[in-house]
Amino acid sequence: MMPRERSRFFSAAGLFLAIYLYGFFLVPMLTDDLYITARYARNLAAGVGFVFNAGERVLGTTTPLLALLMAGPMIVLPATLALRIVSALTLALSSVAFLFFGRQFGRPLAGLAAGCIFPVIAPVVVCYGNEIPLCVALFLFCAGLIQARRARLGGLAAGLFGLARGEGALFGGLLGLWLFRRVGWRRACGYALCAFAVLGPWFLFSHQYFGAWFPRTLAIKQFQGEHYSHNPAYPPFLSGTWQFIRLSWLWPGSVYCFAAWLGLLRLLKGRGGRILLAWALAHTALYAILRVPGYFWYQYPLVALTAWSAGCGIELIWDGFQRIAAQRRWGIGRAGASVAIGLLALLTLASAHQALRQDSQALANAWLTARYQSFRQMGEYLARHAAPGETVMLDDIGIAGFYGWPCRVLDVHGLIHRDLPPAIISDGASLALARRPDWVKIAQAPSRDRYFTFQAAGLGPSLVYERVKQFGTPPQDVALFRLLPKRPPRGGAKAGIP
Repeated sequence: MMPRERSRFFSAAGLFLAIYLYGFFLVPMLTDDLYITARYARNLAAGVGFVFNAGERVLGTTTPLLALLMAGPMIVLPATLALRIVSALTLALSSVAFLFFGRQFGRPLAGLAAGCIFPVIAPVVVCYGNEIPLCVALFLFCAGLIQARRARLGGLAAGLFGLARGEGALFGGLLGLWLFRRVGWRRACGYALCAFAVLGPWFLFSHQYFGAWFPRTLAIKQFQGEHYSHNPAYPPFLSGTWQFIRLSWLWPGSVYCFAAWLGLLRLLKGRGGRILLAWALAHTALYAILRVPGYFWYQYPLVALTAWSAGCGIELIWDGFQRIAAQRRWGIGRAGASVAIGLLALLTLASAHQALRQDSQALANAWLTARYQSFRQMGEYLARHAAPGETVMLDDIGIAGFYGWPCRVLDVHGLIHRDLPPAIISDGASLALARRPDWVKIAQAPSRDRYFTFQAAGLGPSLVYERVKQFGTPPQDVALFRLLPKRPPRGGAKAGIP
């Protein structure tokens, strides 16, 4: 191995190991959507099938590729350990992808700095474990391979991106058009064939197995965006975009923020920066047109652009320092350069970490932690006490569903069910009356209420549930109620809906 190749190998391996250890030991996994995918993986590893509930073939995860990656280790390892290993690997892979992207586009230092910055940007930390790092890594590898004129490998990366998230097929296609413009139709055809070799079998399997080409998530998210835009939990997509920009770009006094703004001077001058900017703009336009809620993890192309811009800013600072050193004839050896780069990276990491802690309340990090703890406790209780075949009705199905495995789940939002009438989606009372779940989760139920009743209009009480256990602490506490086989004593039932 040549000295230059050896240096590249060790820098990539060192970055991968550092980010892997950071993700494995330091970052909590709190978001509910992550555990939806993890439950699909757990059922697949157990031989139940690629399903959330046994026997219900509905694709309710947006990222089949991540579910497949999780399922492999779950065959031989405890599910929670396998989940943490795969999450750390995808985070480390995204950092190496930035390094590869930077080298292919002539900005190796920017790629190294961006690879250090990306894992500590707030949405990546708060949503740790989901598909954000994997999607960013595959897009960067695809663009870098096209830049290197390795069309077939780029096509494989584009196909995997489409498996990691549905819109990846669209953006992989746009990168294919760029390849066609650069090198002509022959290599572009090779790119397309390799991408289709990955996506084609999956779409055929999906249509045969699930009865649908695409996940059910898009329809559910559009329903939420159209009917609940007044609810702060479901902000319009452009509002979510502005929230990310405000928290990541407009916080004064931060080296990280300063580096990102400074990097704009170089971002548009290089092809790599223009590609990331075009991706972020096209993604934002697509999601705004689809009218889905503006969840902050949906901003992942903008997160990648932010990390790249900050990396370009650090590179600009270093280049300026080198010019000053050359004018004054300072001797800067390889060790001095390494120390200077390391100090700049540490400053940026510290600033990004400080920004995350400063804005943790706005990003609902504490709220996510409290909700995770209460839902995990409830899921573990269900795993111990629910009889085989019993069903629990939940409005957030991921955490409780994963830790409550193999208890069946009835989703209020209809994400994992195909046959729910639109009239009862997101209507917990109507859904309970129609399906009669054995267990029901009620948020913030007063401790004095022993019973909970779902009442049909004009017909009196129909279903009565008895409080079993309380989990968590206010205001993120949840209560678990169990269906009574017969009516409680007269006057003992409390009417209401979840």
